[in-house]
Amino acid sequence: MTAPSETPPPAEAAAAPQKKEKKERKPQTGPPEGYEKKKQLTKAERRELQEKQRAAKAAAKGDAPEAKKGGDAKKAPGAAAPKGGGGKEPPAKDTPKPAAPKHTGVLAHLEATSKKKPPSNAHAAVEALGLRYAAGLHDGANERCVAMLAAFKEFVGDYQLAPNTTVNRDLDKKLKPQIQHLIDRRPLSASMGAAVRKLRRCIATLDPEMSAEDAKAALRDEIDAYARERIVLANEVIAKLASEKLRDGDVVVTFGRADAVESALYAAKAAGTTLRVVVVDAAPALEGRVLLRRLSAAGLDCAYCLLHAAPLHLKHATKVVLGADALFSNGAVLAAAGTAGVAMLASAQNVPVLACCEAYKFHDRVQLDSVASNELVDLDPKGKAPADGDKPRARARHLKYDVTPATFVSAIVSEHGLLPPSACAVLIREMGESEGKENPV
Repeated sequence: MTAPSETPPPAEAAAAPQKKEKKERKPQTGPPEGYEKKKQLTKAERRELQEKQRAAKAAAKGDAPEAKKGGDAKKAPGAAAPKGGGGKEPPAKDTPKPAAPKHTGVLAHLEATSKKKPPSNAHAAVEALGLRYAAGLHDGANERCVAMLAAFKEFVGDYQLAPNTTVNRDLDKKLKPQIQHLIDRRPLSASMGAAVRKLRRCIATLDPEMSAEDAKAALRDEIDAYARERIVLANEVIAKLASEKLRDGDVVVTFGRADAVESALYAAKAAGTTLRVVVVDAAPALEGRVLLRRLSAAGLDCAYCLLHAAPLHLKHATKVVLGADALFSNGAVLAAAGTAGVAMLASAQNVPVLACCEAYKFHDRVQLDSVASNELVDLDPKGKAPADGDKPRARARHLKYDVTPATFVSAIVSEHGLLPPSACAVLIREMGESEGKENPV
């Protein structure tokens, strides 16, 4: 009988070395040999790597992603040059020139209003007037309004009634592009807006059964009556009322040139009042020089100074008489830039300030500053635009108007009498109720 063998079974013998290996394995505390830590890529580097990978895949497939879209395929780095190209890359397309930077300052809305393209269906008289507006030939509020009414009178005279329509509908429809043409050339003043509203009301009230010739004659008469009553006669009444407030020996300070102020000084001279007039002026318009020449030719004792010297003359002034391009319902006066400074200086010296303004310039809008609605004047209108490649030159711009708060105005002189600035809202409401309100365009 043989003794049992001490050799372990095959299963146990196979498991034994594995147990031994587990006992001898040590935990790995560091990276394996030959391992290199990847460098942290930036966003730009990752994007560049992805582009290279896409280009390599496209080159391997022989079909670039741009070709699928129908565009020109970009040459991948390392790819073979196209046949017949001599190893040269195809010429790059002309890249478009970058657009001019847009004006984003506080006056951007004023810059945008002067770049509109006027329509081409304007009447010849309106087209010529728009060019004169853009050139600055008509500057005063009354002068601009009279010129506009004259152009509209020619337009009405040449009007032809369209078939199967009425005069009031067809004429108003054809008048809108004429108004818009003037607006695109230069924004309408308050006086022009009032005249446009009056003309459109007259067109709307025409009898539909009226013939075209009768309607045209009636409208031309209305235009003449409006210019005579609202501008000419109103100016005479204001001149008389303002001259009555001037006394012998007064030193009157005015700014720029205004039709109503000039008429008031002529009326005071005709009444025998001895005055001394100080004309304050400011760049770039320097309209006070025209007034100075006219007053001197009429025999008035005059002096002239620029705006920075106004405080010296206001110390000896007894009254300040100013013009106005518009009068708002809060009593603020819109006038040529520099008027507000003269009014504030006069208020500091306790000198009464009279603002002469025709009633048709009254506006029911409220404006608190000169930035919300204004016009930009180029100080170098004859300057040439820079050529391609030249550095853009700085363009000097100037605000056309400024707003004088009601606290610096003693009284408003209109054809309705002398009014405190606080009473303007009442007069505007009464005028609006009697005439109705309608937007110019």
